[in-house]
Amino acid sequence: MSYEIYLNGSLVASPKDWDGYEQEIVRDYKKRFLRIAYPGTFTLTNESGAPALRALFEADICTIVRFEAYEVCGSRRYQIVNGYVVATDCEWNINDCTVEIEVQDDAIGARVDNNVRIPVSPMADKSKNGTAITPCQFLDIEVFDPSDPVGDYLSPTRRMFDWLEAMEHCLRYMTDSNVEVVSEWYDDLPVSQKIAICNGYQLRTGDTSDNAQRLTYDFNTIWLEVAKRYNLWISVRRNDAGDSYLAIEPEATMFSDTRAFDLLHQYDLIQSIDIEQMYSSVVVGDEEGIQNLDLQYSLPYLVLQGFSEERFHFQGVCNVDEVLDLTGKWHADTNTIEKVLVVDPTSDDYDKDTFLIQYNSYSLQATKGAYLQPLTNPYLYNEEMLNVNILNRYTLPSDVGAYYNSQDSGFRASGGASGGWGVITSPSFGCFYFPFGVGGLIANDVTTPPNNNADGNWDIALQRFTAPVQGYYEFGAYVEITLDTTGLNTQAGVRVTFSRYNSSNVLLGTVVSGAAEGFINGTYQGVATGAFVLDAGDYVTRTYERYVCSGTGSPRTATIQVLGHYTETIFIAAGGGVLTSVDPTAARIVKYEFDRIMPISQWQELVNDPRLGVGVTHTANSLRECHIMKANRDVVSGKTRFTLIAKRSTI
Repeated sequence: MSYEIYLNGSLVASPKDWDGYEQEIVRDYKKRFLRIAYPGTFTLTNESGAPALRALFEADICTIVRFEAYEVCGSRRYQIVNGYVVATDCEWNINDCTVEIEVQDDAIGARVDNNVRIPVSPMADKSKNGTAITPCQFLDIEVFDPSDPVGDYLSPTRRMFDWLEAMEHCLRYMTDSNVEVVSEWYDDLPVSQKIAICNGYQLRTGDTSDNAQRLTYDFNTIWLEVAKRYNLWISVRRNDAGDSYLAIEPEATMFSDTRAFDLLHQYDLIQSIDIEQMYSSVVVGDEEGIQNLDLQYSLPYLVLQGFSEERFHFQGVCNVDEVLDLTGKWHADTNTIEKVLVVDPTSDDYDKDTFLIQYNSYSLQATKGAYLQPLTNPYLYNEEMLNVNILNRYTLPSDVGAYYNSQDSGFRASGGASGGWGVITSPSFGCFYFPFGVGGLIANDVTTPPNNNADGNWDIALQRFTAPVQGYYEFGAYVEITLDTTGLNTQAGVRVTFSRYNSSNVLLGTVVSGAAEGFINGTYQGVATGAFVLDAGDYVTRTYERYVCSGTGSPRTATIQVLGHYTETIFIAAGGGVLTSVDPTAARIVKYEFDRIMPISQWQELVNDPRLGVGVTHTANSLRECHIMKANRDVVSGKTRFTLIAKRSTI
């Protein structure tokens, strides 16, 4: 085995103290980077390039020099170091004519990490080093008045910049266009969920002058303001030519289902809990979001269903004093946007701030969200950035507990098998709906766990839920059925209509949702959901309908039998309770640590794609699926220190 070392493309001898130098793969939770790094230093001598580096340093103390190293064994050649030496990081021994250097990886280190705090304007047409770059193209986006009954768009348009294009431009500015960033996640977003940025003065006035649309940020800010809200990460990947690029994708994609390799019969396998991930609480929302307790703006304060800063605790007794911080300094709050646009348009309080706007990239209009009351006004901004949507993008270590007002205002009531109701027949090319009726599916068991009705808000006799306080309520109606249909091109199932009434029995709104359906004979189950903002005293009922549809010119028949069902409140914003965001066993909080000699061929698979999994066993049939949290490999000996992260379910 031998090594080939190249300094600025010139072959040099192996460095002094090369043995012990490490390549590192690290998952950086604060920066949200999955990256390659070179944490140590080594020494160049006369034979290994010190004079050449010295000459470059004397000509320009800020020079950046390419450094590459390869392990060669027969016909096989593996790259073990690929990065840059920044001359200002070097330490020179003038007497010995040697230099101690550190290498920064070719994607994140020298080009990004060292520049994350420098100010960038999306309108810049030259990089920080004076290289010509393409500025961001502004977008003329229409905005709307949330308080308007029909949500009419306002004139004039506002000049904004697409977030991903601004990220790409930021990288061009910092790296002289040498680092590429891509995002399949952003490319695949629906056109109505793209993200734009603008300054507060532009949002308030629509002024088209250059100064009016100018805004400034640094890489760290433009990245984290969106990454925290959408749970995004950056991974360093290599293309077929071996060049690095940055990929922006959701955190879940940073844990590939594909394993690079399995490490069998591992000795001294140490298991522990990553206590830094055992958060005691989470804080989410805009730091300066408007709670709107006095109803001055269109979105009333509802726990989780807004943008103002909120704190929730995690259940359990073994968490530590760590806080998951998902707050943002940039404004996404629909009430703040409404204040700038409509309520107080003469105030310059927000002119220097930065705003995030969810927009439609096809129509170039801010996206209207009817998330307070579905399918009707008020139309609001940034539905995808609601606190509840932010939290639901995270795999949390436990349920999120939030105890306000009455924590027992929810309920769960179930019913058993209800038999069959005979054959129903569809028309040709159509559907036939037939209600079960209230007497058909009665949810009267509120005592068998997990059923509950602590506050008595579910009226068993009337089969309805009455809101004890004003708030946002989400309901679920689960049903399990068996189908006996006439075969192909037949669709049959059960749907649920949730109806909202006020205390005077006036119908105020309905939501229709499919619960369970199938196309062939069999057993099916599903949950219909409906959500309302209820005043105290409003009540909600649910009506089940069975249906059969024909996809041909001939009628189709079906017999539907209910095996079981239940109705519950999934979430209550104002009444408090517990919001179960995810399966807690899926939280990646278990660490596995061990040492192992790793051949370069296997290690290179992880370097090329750090998202890949690693299987580990200590005995037969004990495979644990893990991913890199941190791994350091000695480039000479191959000895590797692994710290892997895995799901709680691997315990």
